[in-house]
Amino acid sequence: MQAKRLFQTAVKAKKASSTSPAAHKLIDLRSDTVTRPSKRMFDAMSSVPLGDEGRADCETTMKLERQVADLFGKESALLVPSGVMANNINLKLMAGLSGESVILGSNSHIINNERGGVSSFAGIMPWIVENNPDGTMELEKIKRMTGMASNEHIVPIRGISLESSHNGCNGRVLRPEYISKVKKIAKKAKSKMHIDGARSWNAALFLGMEMKDMLKDFDLISVCLSKGLGCPIGSLIVGSSKDVA
Repeated sequence: MQAKRLFQTAVKAKKASSTSPAAHKLIDLRSDTVTRPSKRMFDAMSSVPLGDEGRADCETTMKLERQVADLFGKESALLVPSGVMANNINLKLMAGLSGESVILGSNSHIINNERGGVSSFAGIMPWIVENNPDGTMELEKIKRMTGMASNEHIVPIRGISLESSHNGCNGRVLRPEYISKVKKIAKKAKSKMHIDGARSWNAALFLGMEMKDMLKDFDLISVCLSKGLGCPIGSLIVGSSKDVA
């Protein structure tokens, strides 16, 4: 009901914008996904050189991928249409064979808001660990799951996926100390680390850290361009050149 009232308020304000100059100053707080491109972004979209990225001759796309990879301290990045696609591809890269598993939080966007793509598209059976209110998962639970013996009856866990800032936990940001502890568990279990970092920009700003320092423990990263940055679409997969061609 609250979301419906917010939507109705925003619609009324939009209708009033044609007659009320003050309405143009409305800040829509329903979601950071309702941001729109600025005039400068529109101008850039209409004037940048374009090509066929599949044939490696779209210099604009390739430049964006290089810049994001450098910003995140990783070797490679790949532009994809959506955050759901970025997450699914990253989890598939971690799990490898269909039917293998990745640890995910109970409040994660991947589990709750991505139409089951982790299973239907990526072919992964998720091991779900309850999220604490601060977005973390209990370290002992992660350790216990990754320590299970793998045999013909037990699905092997190939990766651990975290989220920060955490949409399902009211925007909470994971601290570097916690991430380092999860990394130690993952390393011992020979599992990869992924972060749904759709809002990594916000998390880095909150922590006062460089992106590459905040994300150094992750093998694979998903980051979104349309959350608060105003881009119409777009997310990136970021990681090693081996994983991200």
